[in-house]
Amino acid sequence: MGKHTHIELTSDQRTELEQLIRTGNAPARTHTGARILLLSDRSQGQPRTDQGVADAVVCRKSTVINVRRRFPSGGLQAAPDDQGWPGAPPTFRATSTPR
Repeated sequence: MGKHTHIELTSDQRTELEQLIRTGNAPARTHTGARILLLSDRSQGQPRTDQGVADAVVCRKSTVINVRRRFPSGGLQAAPDDQGWPGAPPTFRATSTPR
């Protein structure tokens, strides 16, 4: 098993994440990441397990682990966002033919 990453947010960070969720202008993955960080916050006195956070947010446990792992190195801006997919960019082909 790997080392557990504990999250302790400042009041400014909590406010910023709550504002992000309230406005609703961000992509769904960003909202999920923000909710994960808020539920993972140990400064509120309610420590939750990875599975408990995943159940509350309705996502996989690995998603919770990945968001928690990105927070210390990338900060508040990098943690909620998805990092994208490796490899070549997708190619689009026309599926319909003109009549």
